[in-house]
Amino acid sequence: NTNDLRISSGGSSRAVGGGSFPILQDGRFLLPVRAISEASGCTVTWDADTKTVSILTEDTQQKSDREHPNGKATSSEEEYIGAAYSICNEIRDIAVSSDNEALLRFLGRGHTNSATINIDTDDNAKLKELADKLYALEPAAGMSDIQPYFQNYADNLCLLIDITEKYQTGEITAEDATAQIDTLSESKEELAINFSVALNDYFKEKNVFYEAVYDEYVLDMLK
Repeated sequence: NTNDLRISSGGSSRAVGGGSFPILQDGRFLLPVRAISEASGCTVTWDADTKTVSILTEDTQQKSDREHPNGKATSSEEEYIGAAYSICNEIRDIAVSSDNEALLRFLGRGHTNSATINIDTDDNAKLKELADKLYALEPAAGMSDIQPYFQNYADNLCLLIDITEKYQTGEITAEDATAQIDTLSESKEELAINFSVALNDYFKEKNVFYEAVYDEYVLDMLK
């Protein structure tokens, strides 16, 4: 009887409600997936953008903390760390490829001449975009303690941009700018060390062989 859909389990049966019934069509028996799944204790979601139906069993939902506090689904650990690693590598690439003296000094990569401080306005625009990407990262399940490090790094990056813009407009001298960048670099270095410890502790707790998943330099991505 297609108008009496019931689920049997453990010697008992119950009706599937909601006015959803099987359909006989072209010799095929079509079942209402949402009604059956939800009656079985599953959660059914629909992604309109990708036109994808996801069905999570009760066991899966209990084991997976996949919701960010703001309600948005989070990505996997690999996507999260991979995205942050890629952003940090882009920042280093900008410093090296354009010989950005301010950024090199901030990263502790060799610029020591306080009389000059090469700035590129295009670089600053790129750095602002990368800082925004760090701010926008949503932590993967169980990694909410890691996210503040990326946000603090983005804060430091924005402060660096502010210093260089003040230098460009003549509000501060090159000597003042480099002194402020050196102080900022020291703060960034301390942040990078604390981040390295925190991420290593996370990998140990989760038994992640991070060198195989990422590479040996992933712990140093904020340096």
